[in-house]
Amino acid sequence: MPAPVPKEDQPNFIIRHKRLIILVLLITGFLFGGNYYLTRSTEKSPRSTASVLDSLEDSTVDENGPIATVNGVAISRADYQKTLKKLTGQLSRDGYDLSNTKIVAQVRQQAIATLVNTELIVQDAREHGRSVSSAELTAAYGDVLEEMGSEEVLFLTLQDAGSNEKELRAELERELLVKKHLEAMTDYKSITVSEEEIRAYFDVLIINNTDLASYEAEKPELRAKLLADKRQQAVSDFIQTLRSEAEVEIHI
Repeated sequence: MPAPVPKEDQPNFIIRHKRLIILVLLITGFLFGGNYYLTRSTEKSPRSTASVLDSLEDSTVDENGPIATVNGVAISRADYQKTLKKLTGQLSRDGYDLSNTKIVAQVRQQAIATLVNTELIVQDAREHGRSVSSAELTAAYGDVLEEMGSEEVLFLTLQDAGSNEKELRAELERELLVKKHLEAMTDYKSITVSEEEIRAYFDVLIINNTDLASYEAEKPELRAKLLADKRQQAVSDFIQTLRSEAEVEIHI
């Protein structure tokens, strides 16, 4: 049985998963606006993904209507259901208790935020004249194929996710467009972390955590965390700007 994760060590609700699950790690890490903390189960949940999805469904939602609109563009219930399936599948594999009502609510919020924020970025990217070339898309598809090992494994993986090659290519195109636009608008790759910032962070942590190794031993991991936090904040600020100027309606 996995041990409970201390609150300070629990990840915010930014799911680390392969690009076939939802989008590349970089993008998923920046789309969610809120810091949601999960409680990892101390027992393996017997519930299947299907039963979890049943509990996630909202009976008050019009099955034929969109779950949200972003500047007049509808986000379909089908896309919402696919996103829920991807998130719950990954969370289940990571050992989270999907019978927890708070987690269920957070999964819903995450799915909606993912779809809405992605649509906002895609719309803004197109307004700025950005696009993805066929060569870029072919290369991205090749990367996925290499990661999967073979066409057969890729096909079975997509089939299990209720998807297909056409949908994968469309998702990869959006992924590349979002990544390209975020790089251009936030310049997050140029963000750095100073030695002073790392040292200050270490000094705070060591007050309540005597199990930490030496500063030099911990420094690479601390640098990576601080850098990720800074980059996430830069992109989150950009997304908030987009949302403040957009017409977003949530119907769920």
